[in-house]
Amino acid sequence: MVNKRAVVFLSLAMFAMFCLVASPSRAQEETIDLVEKLEKCTSFHWGTDCLVWIVHYPEDIVDPWVSIEAERQRLGEREREAYRQAFVKDLRMEECEPFLLTIYNFGLKPLNLKPLSEHLLLEVDGEKLPLAAYDSNFDEPINGILQGLVFFPKVTSKTFTVILSSVYPREMRFSFDSTALQAEEVKEKKEAVETSIQPETIVEDSLTMEEIIVELPVSEEKKDAKKKLPPKEESVDLYDEPSSFEEEAKSPEKPVILPPGPDPLLQVQKDPIESEIDISLKEILQKIEKETSMTKEEVVTLFVESWIEGDLNTMYELLASETKRQYTMEEFEKAAMESNIRWAFKDGYDVTWVSDDKAKISGIQKMVLIKVERSKILGLVQERGRWRVVW
Repeated sequence: MVNKRAVVFLSLAMFAMFCLVASPSRAQEETIDLVEKLEKCTSFHWGTDCLVWIVHYPEDIVDPWVSIEAERQRLGEREREAYRQAFVKDLRMEECEPFLLTIYNFGLKPLNLKPLSEHLLLEVDGEKLPLAAYDSNFDEPINGILQGLVFFPKVTSKTFTVILSSVYPREMRFSFDSTALQAEEVKEKKEAVETSIQPETIVEDSLTMEEIIVELPVSEEKKDAKKKLPPKEESVDLYDEPSSFEEEAKSPEKPVILPPGPDPLLQVQKDPIESEIDISLKEILQKIEKETSMTKEEVVTLFVESWIEGDLNTMYELLASETKRQYTMEEFEKAAMESNIRWAFKDGYDVTWVSDDKAKISGIQKMVLIKVERSKILGLVQERGRWRVVW
């Protein structure tokens, strides 16, 4: 007979092994998917003294990128959604078409594109649209490699061209066709499905395991032995005879002598029970003592670490009275938790004291094909002997 527990255990073990094997594969597939999308959205041109390439960030890169970063940073569902919103906000996807512009100037003279808004345009259906926003570093003389984000107004057309002028020997035209890319993706998926479903790879219906019980024939010797067995004797009820306990019960009653108990006068008095008010007061005093002993450096560290972990309550408690008057709890949550800056601190941050009462927190945020430096200046004031943060 098949052992059901063994079958269940084996099934669970196989499922666990599948998860261990499938998890890296799924992450790898998402990374490959992201890279392939970016490759199809990349266009470059050579100049005599420079190389320029532009990457368009379509909306369909959001899901694979968020999945990759959520896995790397071990984000929960809530943090994952917050990161997604911050990422979309960073790239202004709801109101703009985001591009990554990279210029490599290997000439002897700096490349001057100031102002970039006059040299970089988006052509859609014959109409040329100006930049909506861009990295101001492109207005400085360009030596070596310069990379930054540029934004054009949101367009409904799937086909458009980015034009860069004032680059020798001719203007550069970077064409992007989302329709063709989508058609190519559909074709690739269709080919992949057709390749996977080949006659030799078609699997029959899965075999079902039936429970089979095999009954072995009884030998002649065992049959004879069963015949020779004497008849069963009638079982004797052990409870028919009176027990010693019952005999004692029938005997005359004897006086019960209890062991001497502890002397009440010698008992140790218990500590008085603390009320909830006493416990709360003690916790408040301990908290005040701890906060009073914290240095301003420790307060800044606790504030930033709480920011990274999404601990809004601790952050709000560390705020100065002036900041609390400006922000309610809900307003501060929106200002702090929806900020893109805190994602830059997850991979590490530096604290630089600008003055005795101001600290600059800096970190590098990893985005698609680019790293962005972000910083926040926090003020410090003393209230009742405790350091508090000015937002």
